[in-house]
Amino acid sequence: MSSIASALRTKILSLAIAEIESKVFKDFAPPTTAYPYVTYADRLNDRVALTGDKKILARNYMVQVDLWEKRTEENDSIISSLITGLDTASLTGSDNKVFRCRLIDTQRIVQFDDGIIHHALTLNIYRKV
Repeated sequence: MSSIASALRTKILSLAIAEIESKVFKDFAPPTTAYPYVTYADRLNDRVALTGDKKILARNYMVQVDLWEKRTEENDSIISSLITGLDTASLTGSDNKVFRCRLIDTQRIVQFDDGIIHHALTLNIYRKV
């Protein structure tokens, strides 16, 4: 859903992380993008939340937000800002649905050969139907 992706990108930009500025991209960054930057993968999983009588109450979308940094310039405040800003965030999409983000998991991956630190945040976005 493009409105979820758009709302997520808008929220990340609104966190005003100085080191990131506007370097927020869907799926992958252009090859010449300077570190650090953020990418996000939309709609990794799409599940329904049912009421007791099996009617659809909401939809749950899993997305991943990735922070990419040079290992020698890793800044813990960037990942902390993303975690704080996205966990429990309310997002408003272009279709006027209200979204709620919940942080499910955070991983720190060191890519030794490339000298890159990759933080992967997995989020569940709850969308009312």
